[in-house]
Amino acid sequence: MYSHVNQQDAIQKKYIDILRKKKSKLFYGMNMQNILWNETFFCQKKYNILKMSVRTFVLSPKIDANIENNDLLCIYTKNYRTDHDQYWERIKEDSGRHDDITILSRDNFIDFFSVIKKIIWFFTFYKEFGKIIPRREKVYLSLQLVLRKYTLEKVKKYKLLPKIAMCFFDSSPDENVLMQYFRQIGAITVTNQHGQALFQSWEYDLVNQSQILNFKCDYYLAKGDMQIAQFEKAGFNKKQFLKLGIVGSNKSGYKKHDFKCFAVFLDCPSLPFADISNYKLIDMAKKIAHTMNMRYIVKTHPTELEGKYEMCVDGNCIEVCNKNIKLEEVFEKIDFGIIHASATYVDLYLYGLRCFRLKSEIAYPISIKEDEFENVDTICSLLQEWNNKEFSEQGSYINSVRKLYDDGWYQGKVFDILQSILKNKEKENKNENSSFNSN
Repeated sequence: MYSHVNQQDAIQKKYIDILRKKKSKLFYGMNMQNILWNETFFCQKKYNILKMSVRTFVLSPKIDANIENNDLLCIYTKNYRTDHDQYWERIKEDSGRHDDITILSRDNFIDFFSVIKKIIWFFTFYKEFGKIIPRREKVYLSLQLVLRKYTLEKVKKYKLLPKIAMCFFDSSPDENVLMQYFRQIGAITVTNQHGQALFQSWEYDLVNQSQILNFKCDYYLAKGDMQIAQFEKAGFNKKQFLKLGIVGSNKSGYKKHDFKCFAVFLDCPSLPFADISNYKLIDMAKKIAHTMNMRYIVKTHPTELEGKYEMCVDGNCIEVCNKNIKLEEVFEKIDFGIIHASATYVDLYLYGLRCFRLKSEIAYPISIKEDEFENVDTICSLLQEWNNKEFSEQGSYINSVRKLYDDGWYQGKVFDILQSILKNKEKENKNENSSFNSN
C-alpha cells in the first residue's frame, strides 16, 4: 500500500463518492458504492467494450444451489483460486447444516432468453449514472450491474428466508448484492475473509483495502486480534468482530529446516508499484543467496501473469513458482521466507517458519519490527542471530508471532459462533417485545 494518492486512487475515490449518492430502482434500497467498490478501480483498466457487452448480454453465469431451507445460507462466488475455494469449503464444513449457493463466475452458458431484459437493465443503469462519470467507465459499470442484477433475480426465485446469510467476502460484487438483499428481508449477515486485512487510509489504495473499507455485514469472523485492530483503526465498532481463528489450522510447531534455501513471495500486481518492488525483491534474493551461500525460490502472486519474472533470476534460483504451486509446497522446501507486501507473512508463521519483510516507502504494516530489514547487511545479520538461537527459543518466537494472527480455531467453532449470534438476536427480539408490550 503506497503512502501517496496516485491517479487511479483519486479517480476511484471520486467514483465511490459519486455512487454514494446514487440510487437505482433496480436495486431498491441498496448502496451502489458497496456493490461497485472494486469495479470503480477495474473500470479504469483497458478492456474491449464490444466483447464485454456481447458476453454480458448473451452469456449468463451458472449458479449451483443446494437448498433445504436451513437457518444458515452460505453464499460464495467461485473465483477459481484454489486457496479460496478450499478455505471456503472448510468454513462450510465447520458451520453445521446449511443451504448453499455458489455463483460460478467463469462457468457461463448461452442465455438468449435473458438478452432483452439485460439490455433494458443496462440502459436503465446507464441513464441513472447521468453525465458525471465518463461514458467508457459508465458502460463498464452498467455492464457490471447487469451481471449483479441477473444473479440477484435468480437467487430471489428460491424464495429463501434464512436466519443467517454468510458469505466468504462481502466486498465481492455478487456476494455484496446478496448480503444487502438478505439483510433487507431480515437475515443476519456474516462475512469471512481472505488474506490479512490491513488498514492504511480512506483516501488511497481503496481496492486493496476493500475487505475493511467496504465491510457492510452485521458481523465479521476474524482470524485474530491483529485483524480486528485494523478494522478498529478504520473506525468500525469492535462488537461486530468475532474471533474465529483460522479454520483448519493444525497448530503445527516450529519447523527447523536446513535446506540452505529460502523463498521470496512477490507482491500482488494490483498493489501500487508492484513491478518495482517485485524486481527489488528478486535482486535482494540474489544478493542474500550469494552472501549466505544459499539457494532461493521465487513465488509469484496467484493473479500474476505467468512467465513474467523467469528472466530476472540467476543460477542460485531453484525455480519460479506460479499459481499452480501451492504455498505449502514451497514452505516444505525452505528454511525461511521473505516478503515485501504479502499476507504470506502470516501463512509462513502459521506453518511454523520465520519470515522477514523488506521495508520500503510502501507502507504494509503486517510484520513486527523484529522481522523487518532494509538492506542485505541487515537481513544477513538477522539470519546469523537467528541461527545462533536455541531450538526452543526459536520455537517460542514463532509461537508468539503466530498468536497475533490466529486466535485459536477448534472444530465446530464456526457453528458455535453462529449459534451464539442467533441466541443474542432472539434475546434482543424478546427484550424489544417486552418493552413494546409494557408501553
